[in-house]
Amino acid sequence: MGSIDVMASKMTNKAVERLKARQAAERVALEAAAEAAAAVGRAVERRSVEVARLDAAVADAERGADVALAVLASLVPADVAAVLTEETPARVRLGQQRAPVEDVTARVEQLTGGVVVARRRGRPRGSGAARTGRAAAEVPAAGVEAPEPVRVERPVLS
Repeated sequence: MGSIDVMASKMTNKAVERLKARQAAERVALEAAAEAAAAVGRAVERRSVEVARLDAAVADAERGADVALAVLASLVPADVAAVLTEETPARVRLGQQRAPVEDVTARVEQLTGGVVVARRRGRPRGSGAARTGRAAAEVPAAGVEAPEPVRVERPVLS
């Protein structure tokens, strides 16, 4: 019976050694996973700080662009400003809406030497400029009778 006990003891010792080796490998793998997770956490934190910094820079640049577009649109018609800046007319209008009025007014006064530029839509009052478009066709000039509308007969398809 002695040899069986010795053999069982050797097998048990080898099993214990393998178990300890496996546990050591598990500990090393767990530590590596924890370190990697911590590194990811630090990277995520750095990214959020950088994204916040870049978002602030973009917002600041957009505010500057809005003011610049609004100033240009104060000096020339908005559609011309859009063509000159290669922006869409909608972007120019958005810049006009978002730009602080005080900033735009101050910059326009600075550029024009204090002369305030008054912008109106359409033709200036009393300019004598001929009306164009649909409204001009519907409203006759003073002292002129409106011509009879032309009626076009369309053939009936059967």
